[in-house]
Amino acid sequence: MMRIPMVVSSLAFLFGAAVPAAAQLDVNVSFGQRPRVSARFDRGGLPIVRRVPRCPPPACEPRPCDPQPRGHWETICEQVWVPGCFREEHHPAVWGWVTDPCGHRRWTIVQPEHCHRVWVPGHFESRERRVWVPCR
Repeated sequence: MMRIPMVVSSLAFLFGAAVPAAAQLDVNVSFGQRPRVSARFDRGGLPIVRRVPRCPPPACEPRPCDPQPRGHWETICEQVWVPGCFREEHHPAVWGWVTDPCGHRRWTIVQPEHCHRVWVPGHFESRERRVWVPCR
């Protein structure tokens, strides 16, 4: 609960009343399940009580829960055809000793690095997947 004393002359326009400047106003505000705002004048005035309206109940009824499906998951293994494709193969450079016509040996590249495409034929693969099996 919160109490706030105020001078009525400054808030008279809110309540639509002409009140002498010396009158005091007590304002009580409570928040909870039933919010409430009330004001009371010190000079024996009538309390002004306003209730903050609550939200209306939902207009529709809750839906019933769907029954749980009966069954179980199984893992099956299938043979799947994988089509053929090209694959890039990279071959690094080959280094080795080479003897020149004068009989001198030196370390050099014998075959430079290169790439070439290789055809990989289509084939079957075994793959696992989960399927739902309903109860009978």
